[in-house]
Amino acid sequence: MKNQLFTFVALVCAATSALAAPKPFPLFADGAVLVRDKPLVVFGDGANPGETVSVSLLKKTATATADDKGNWKVALPAFKAGGPYDLKIAAPSGETVSKGVLVGDLWLCAGQSNMGVDVKSSDVAPIAEAAPVDPQLKIFGLSLIARPYPFRTLNEQDKAKWRESSPESARGTSAVAWSFAHNLRAQSGIPVGIVVGAWGGTRAIAWTPREALQKDFSGDLARFDDKIKDIKPDFDGWWVPALGYPDTPTYIYNAIINPLVPTAFTGVVWYQGEQDGGMGMGYTKSLSALISGWRDKFQDPTLPFLVVQLPAFGGDYCDGFPSIRAAQAAVVKDTANTALVVSVDTGDPKTIHPTQKAEIGRRAALAAQGLVHGAKIHWQAPFAQSAEDEDGSVRVGFQRGLSGLQSLDNKDLRAFELAGEDGKWVAAQASIAPNAKTVSVKADGLAKPLKVRYAVKPYPDANLGTKDGLAAAPFVLDVTP
Repeated sequence: MKNQLFTFVALVCAATSALAAPKPFPLFADGAVLVRDKPLVVFGDGANPGETVSVSLLKKTATATADDKGNWKVALPAFKAGGPYDLKIAAPSGETVSKGVLVGDLWLCAGQSNMGVDVKSSDVAPIAEAAPVDPQLKIFGLSLIARPYPFRTLNEQDKAKWRESSPESARGTSAVAWSFAHNLRAQSGIPVGIVVGAWGGTRAIAWTPREALQKDFSGDLARFDDKIKDIKPDFDGWWVPALGYPDTPTYIYNAIINPLVPTAFTGVVWYQGEQDGGMGMGYTKSLSALISGWRDKFQDPTLPFLVVQLPAFGGDYCDGFPSIRAAQAAVVKDTANTALVVSVDTGDPKTIHPTQKAEIGRRAALAAQGLVHGAKIHWQAPFAQSAEDEDGSVRVGFQRGLSGLQSLDNKDLRAFELAGEDGKWVAAQASIAPNAKTVSVKADGLAKPLKVRYAVKPYPDANLGTKDGLAAAPFVLDVTP
């Protein structure tokens, strides 16, 4: 009887120990993609307070002491792309093994509704349907929620998991994000993981950590603080009616992005700006704050950002789109390790959610390969750099290294305008020089043009690009004699 009792107690203790084993944050669970060529931070919870937790991958081990709530975090060295591997998390209380872990590119894809448009609602659908199951392309969807204070756990964390790409799993995934990852896989041949979170109708400040908003958005923060002054920091609800979500600073960052910190990412694909259409060039402050804020929180001062420029749209609420596009371009120009993914040649005059997402993903993947990995490819959109008067016509020059300019639809160039001394803009004719490096712009009856611009309307119907199919960025330039 004593032996039976001892055996029963031992089994109970073993079961209890197994239940108490430390658990990884969902991003490091079965099927995870870990970033290559960067030191890794792996974290989780479920350990006993004060016990030592060790994490092992490819014969490298790091240890940490769990805090009083059982949370733990370790730092591992950088690894080359490869896998699948086992990621082992061990402690006196038990062991957890994450199986099928890959090392490759890990991208955070976020923004508002155009990032959120799914594969089945876009031109990516036939591509995804025809694509085979790819066990080295992984998808991790972030469940939407907003909170007044920073949180460390994801919404529905027990359900958060990695999925391998298949026609079925891709169907409900962000079209831009999946197209980006699919193209990146084809270009690089290494594992790719995308962590996707998109919320329609949201401003950039809602996605930005509090500290990054202190300088330029202190008034917004003050109004926010007044609204939440009676809410305790451990508030576990997700909605405060008086706040709403589109205009609320840091509210979405707290719940969706903060739990991911300090995961190491290859970079960020950011597609947002429609809701900030009324800010004009003031959007430069919003976007700059978001980039610097995320880089600070993820402890990566050079974290790459691929900024998707707003597409063409001709309906309501789009008057501010040209200024937002200009602000996006200005931030990329002034911020290191960023790239502009131009999409002004895509879009729909009648809907703010165009179905054309496949090409945006392709261009973003080229930017990732060129900017981040230094691939010897043409990946930069054409940016106009000079405008010179040539006997009444204007010669527009672009940066070097392009594959050659051409019309993207093989039709005459559109969306060019000139202005003279009266400041009035008139439609102009444009043609590409035989060397495919410059564009000549001329307007009938305008002998002395002083300014030239391209694709500056909400729906400009633009078609200038390169032989690699990269669209030219909108611009406004003074003409030099």
